[in-house]
Amino acid sequence: MAKPKLSAEQWDIICFAEQYWRENGFFPSFPEIAQETGIPVNRLESIIFEPIVKKNLEIRGIDWDIDRPQGESKASEKRTGKAKRLSDIQLATVATILNPADRRSLTQKLESLGVSPGTYAGWKKSKVFMDYMNSQGSSLFGEFMPEMENVLVKKATEGNIPALKFAFEVSGRYRPNQGEDLVNVKMLIIQLIEVIQRHVKDPITLQAIANDIRAIQDGSNSEIRSLPS
Repeated sequence: MAKPKLSAEQWDIICFAEQYWRENGFFPSFPEIAQETGIPVNRLESIIFEPIVKKNLEIRGIDWDIDRPQGESKASEKRTGKAKRLSDIQLATVATILNPADRRSLTQKLESLGVSPGTYAGWKKSKVFMDYMNSQGSSLFGEFMPEMENVLVKKATEGNIPALKFAFEVSGRYRPNQGEDLVNVKMLIIQLIEVIQRHVKDPITLQAIANDIRAIQDGSNSEIRSLPS
């Protein structure tokens, strides 16, 4: 039996919806589709609900019934409280991709789930999907912090120089840019004094400012010993 083909109207809706979805991250409103395709609004919902249209949208990772703007039909009213829910395959995809113990490539993970790269790319345009994936990724980072710190310590104690250097940087015992920071502080002080000297002409006030700056330097940075005359 031959597979049903998309009609010209169906294909027009799908093409416009896909472009809009990829540019904006959500499904276009029915008035926008009607304006673009010339198909009356009262016919659009019945066309989009047709199995062949829904299937072609799903292949592209597009779920119009979740990400379509609210308040356009009775169907949209049912999305209250459920509009942010992902499908079981989307939840499984996020869990599989973010599993650090699973060493397979992204392509292999998607193949094992029966998800095409195109479908996954379409899901990533959905704010609902990406918000969930980002939140799970951030949570995962915190959950595995002890394991990551353990790996760092293990590498450092084995004599791995980059790991040793990074461990000391994290602990605050090694600051490779400290010398550069001191030079920057010296230059800033000199520039500030030059500005003060251009605008303050009273020698007594200048001397008082210089004395105060010397006192600050002596108390906070013993390496800076002189000021410009």
